[in-house]
Amino acid sequence: MTHPPSSIRRFTRLAAVAAWITIILRFYLAIRTSLADGTGIGGGIVTFLSYFTVLTNILVALALAAGGFEPRRPAPRRPAFQVWQQPGVATAIAVYITIVSVIYHLLLSQLWDPQGLTKAVDVMLHSVMPVAYLVYWWFAIPKRQLQWRGAIVWLSYPVAYTVYTLLLGAVRDQYPYPFSNVNELGYIRVFLNSMGIFALFAAVSLLLIGIGRRQAQRRQKPRSL
Repeated sequence: MTHPPSSIRRFTRLAAVAAWITIILRFYLAIRTSLADGTGIGGGIVTFLSYFTVLTNILVALALAAGGFEPRRPAPRRPAFQVWQQPGVATAIAVYITIVSVIYHLLLSQLWDPQGLTKAVDVMLHSVMPVAYLVYWWFAIPKRQLQWRGAIVWLSYPVAYTVYTLLLGAVRDQYPYPFSNVNELGYIRVFLNSMGIFALFAAVSLLLIGIGRRQAQRRQKPRSL
């Protein structure tokens, strides 16, 4: 894989640092809340890891760190860095973080009014990091190898998360998002909501695959004199 320009690497490093700081602050807020409501540190950790937003931003942080801090000097193998820069993996993460932003701003942002540090972290998770990662994806990730079947393969993550959420919710009697709250909606409605969300994932996947393939084709065309 060819290395992106130095300006993109600097941007990616800055974005990676911002992503990890945001995750650390979100973890701090989760623990602070859990200690205040009596659920303890363990409960705070479980709650922290129950949100698709948090899990996806961790993927974003890992991908940005790999893209920004991969050594330039030759090495026999750097799988820990390379896996995050594979076109399919990087584009899947772009899909996931795009969905995080879209669903939050369309369905969830009006349900609460965070203040102070919570507000700042909220903006970073749902607005700044999605845009930053899409910039990285556009400029740093080669997309010639993208395949349409990725739209199906990449559904494994949201499907697995949905199963995880329902199992965890059944144990804890708590659900991270209102559209997955079985106590309020029942399993049939949650199932239908999930199908709609999976369809959105597939649609955005097809959109980004199409955009990526088009970008790769345009870069391959020889420029006329």
